[in-house]
Parts: sequence; structure tokens; C-alpha cells
Amino acid sequence: MKNKILYAITFLIFIMGCKSKIDFTPIPVTYSSDILISEVNLAINTDPNAGSKRNHYVELFNGTANDIDLSNYAIGYTAVTDESTITEWNFSSTNYQLLNGTLQPNICYVISSAAADISIINKSNLTWGTTSVLSADASKPLQLSGNSAIALLKKDPNGAYLLGSSYYKIIDVFGSPLVDRVTSGGASSTRNNIMWTIAGESIDTRNRNFRRKATVHFPTKRWDISKGTTADNAQWIISSDRIWDYSDIGHHSLSPKIDAALIETPTVKTVDITTITNTTAIGGGNVITDGGAEVTSRGICWSTLHYPTIALSTKTINGAGIGTYSSNIIGLAASTTYYVRAYATNSVGTEYGAEMAFTTPVLKQSDLLISEVSTAINTDPSHLAAGTTTTLRNHYIELYNGTANAINLADYAIGYQAVSDLTTLSAWSFPSGNYLTLSATLATEKCFVIASSQCNSATIKSDVTWGTTSTLAADASRPLQLSGNSAIALLKKDLTGIYDLGGIKYKIIDVFGSPLVARVNATGTTSTRNNIIWSIAGELADTRNRTFKRKSNILDPTTDWNLSKGTTATDAQWLISGDRLWDLTNIGLKTQ
Repeated sequence: MKNKILYAITFLIFIMGCKSKIDFTPIPVTYSSDILISEVNLAINTDPNAGSKRNHYVELFNGTANDIDLSNYAIGYTAVTDESTITEWNFSSTNYQLLNGTLQPNICYVISSAAADISIINKSNLTWGTTSVLSADASKPLQLSGNSAIALLKKDPNGAYLLGSSYYKIIDVFGSPLVDRVTSGGASSTRNNIMWTIAGESIDTRNRNFRRKATVHFPTKRWDISKGTTADNAQWIISSDRIWDYSDIGHHSLSPKIDAALIETPTVKTVDITTITNTTAIGGGNVITDGGAEVTSRGICWSTLHYPTIALSTKTINGAGIGTYSSNIIGLAASTTYYVRAYATNSVGTEYGAEMAFTTPVLKQSDLLISEVSTAINTDPSHLAAGTTTTLRNHYIELYNGTANAINLADYAIGYQAVSDLTTLSAWSFPSGNYLTLSATLATEKCFVIASSQCNSATIKSDVTWGTTSTLAADASRPLQLSGNSAIALLKKDLTGIYDLGGIKYKIIDVFGSPLVARVNATGTTSTRNNIIWSIAGELADTRNRTFKRKSNILDPTTDWNLSKGTTATDAQWLISGDRLWDLTNIGLKTQ
């Protein structure tokens, strides 16, 4: 028994000794973190050795351990136009290509220009862009002319770019509109002579083949790092000028030596805009990742133009770090469309979320107001009485409900007062014949027209008529004979009002003309009643034969006729027609 135990102990010692000498270190398996751009071919000139074509193409490589569903990816394209203008990536409907299919590990996917030589097209999985071979047009995919920025995008609900019906984020680039360019070979700075210096090559990178180094295992949106400053620190190996090498199309591999992942800009999402008023709204963002460096500032920025940036004063600063935050958007104008982006900044730079748009509501009136008036001391020969040759004076008043709610017109009345000389100032007075109580309900954004009884009913579409039917003369003492010196008041029921209309108290809320404001003599004629006028919008000659339309930005009625009539066309609340050029086209159509 003792011998058996001794043999067992000896055997265990032997086995343990053998194990200590066996190297169980696994053989390194080299994978990339995601698909990446592995090769790009640029050509401003044609290649006489390959069909005399511009053989533009982009190659993608799956260096991961798994099959990749390409329907989660897209290629986007942005061309730049000068050396220094920094712009955002922009993918219009023709400047991106959604991908599809399955890409297996260690396999390439080639996207070539439709104008490339057949030898290139035969090696490609997809053709994209113009078939024109007449010129290299950097504004068209895939015309890769040195200033053509390519982005590899991946579906991400937090991405900043809406392609079709899905949001995407950029994961890899070749070129970038966010990085300065140079002019190639000292040539004039036309679009096709603009290029990026790559791998330290500053002479001309417009006619080259670019292959991603095998040590690059991580896609990056940092073109400033990817292009490098020397052949050693760049991520790309480049061919000689106009020495295109197509032998490696569809082939790429990774080296066991792995370059470190680069620190990126953060990933940030713009949240929906809520609580929108005429002047304010609430927005915010969500910093999803910090990109490998601390987020030092975050917030939102907004503008009436697309792609707002933190260079604007219209921005918020909402702390630092990852996570969600809320932002107050202030200083807005009514009925205006704004564009908002969340932002996050780290040591690498600033990244923006997807752009959101919202429109502030139309600013509503505080109450009913007078929106249009037509005065006429003379008759209008273009508007005759029905079936006759009698010309008419088409006097009318239009009221507008620009509030958010329907208005009960039974709470309102129109009052009328004529003045008789230039200087006599008197209080408003409404005897029984000089006011009209209203009725009916006026819906929001609708007009109510009160016309003289002598108007042409076929032309003046009124809701109610009022005043004399006489067409013989303009008598400013009679409603509605609006002869330039006829003051109109819009009144509203009010227990504290000072005007008694049929036993009910009213107050004045809006006016056109006023017996409390001095008048002038029309065109220097003698001071008879019908030659007395108010100067309106700076018009001193004659306002007796005009159409007056309230400016659309006037939202509140006013009892201050001096304010309302103004002293110039700019500060007045009214737009006026030419003398005896009555404009009846807008009756009943007042809009804010």
C-alpha cells in the first residue's frame, strides 16, 4: 500500500513538472473593431493604362470575427470647394448610398464609379455615381478628385445624420470637410485643384492610390489623425503620382501589431424640442459616450439657419460629462423656424447631435381689431351700381379676429364720428344714429366686413351694411360715409366703460382716426368739411381716396391714433394704396 502511495505522489510531481514547461499562451488572433475603409483610388486625370478612365473606387474591409450585415451601413460623400471653409458633413439624397448584403470576415467590399474601366467594375460589388467620363466633377459621387470626402456610416438611433428613414453616425472617413485643405502643386484654387495633404505628401494627392496600413484596426472619424503628417504616422500608404496600382483591389489584411484606438469626439444625441411658445422652448441632449476623453462642455445651439455651431451666441452650456441634460431656448421670434443641435466637447473637439427643427407659433392678437378701411370722397368708376352707369363710393370697415379663440361679436360695436375743421379737438360721442352694435360669432383668423349701404354688393362682400344709401355726395356726417375725416371706433362691452350705447356700457379698444387728434387740409384746398384729413403713414397730400390695410405685425388694438397713423411709412401701422387707386382684393382676407 505504501508503495502505491509513493508511486502516485511521484506521478503527480512528474505531471506538474511537465505542465510548468508547456507554453499555453494563445496564438494572437487579429481582428478589427468594425468594418473600415481599406483602400481609395483618386484620379483627376485619366489612366492610359486602364481604359483611359478615371478609376475611382472605395474599398471596405471586414476585419472582425463575424459576418457583417451591410444593410446597417452606408457610404456618404461631400465635396469641398476651397482651401479653408470648414463645413459640416452633408448627405443630400444623391450623396449617400445605402449598402446591403452580408460581408464575411476577412473579405472586402468594393464600390466603384460607374465611369471606371470595366476591369475595375468587374472587381467591384457595387457601382455608384455618374457615368460621365468627360471631366472629373468633384461635386458628383463617385468622382474622387482629391477634394472628395468619403464617410462610412453606421445605423445608430443616436446618430446625427438622417439617411432615408434611419439615423446614422460616421465611423470612418477618407477626407473631411472639417479639415483644411491646400492647393495642389501651386495651381489656381479651383475646386478640382483643392486637396488634403496625406502621409506628408504636399505636392499632389489627386492622382494616387491609398491603402490603409495593416496595423490600423479601428475605424476613425478623425481625419486629422488618419491622414497624418508623415509617411510614418499616417494610416495610409500612398502610390506615386499617377502610378495607380489596382493589383490589391478586393484584398486587405491586418497585422498582429495593432495601433492603439484613437481618442474620438463624444457621441451626443439631440432630444426632441418641447414646450414651444412664441419666444421660448425647451430642448436638451444626451451625451452617450465621451470618446475616450472627459467631456468638458455640453449644451445646445440654435439658429434660423441649418447646422448651428457653438460659435454662435445662441447656445446654452449645461455642465460637463456624459448623460442627459435639459436646455432653455430663449429669445425666439414668433412664427419662425429654428434649427437646434446638441453638442458635446472633449479634448479632441466638438461633436453635434442630429439637427432638430421647430417652428414657433403665430403670435396671436390680444383682441379684435380694425384691419382694413376704405375711404372715398370721389366715386370709383371701376365699380358701378348693378345694371347702371352710376359710380359708387365703396366705403367699408373690416374687423379681424387674430386671437386663438372664436369671438362673440355681441360684445362689440362700431362707433362713428366726423370732424368739421382742422383744429377743434373734441371727445368721442356716439348718438343713437352713430353706432352699430354687432352680432354673430367670428371664428379665429376670420374677418367681419361692415360696408356702406351704397357699396356695390357684387364687389364688396360684407357681413352687414350700415349708413345712408345716397350716392349723390360724400357726407362725412353720416355713417358710413368715410371721407378722410371720418373717425371710426371699435368698442367693447365693459362695466367700467364711459360710453352708453343703448343702456350698455362700452369702452373704445381700437380706432381709425380720432376727434382728439388735429387734422390737415387736403392738398391745400379750402377748409370745408370734406377737405379735412389726417395725415397717415407720412402721406400729407390726400388720404380721402385710399384703401388702408393694417400691417400684419400689428397684434394689439390701440386707442392711440397718433401711434397708429404714424409719421412715416415705416412707423405707421397702416399700408396705404395710391390716391384713387382703391385695392379691394384683400377684403375679408386679413392674415397675421
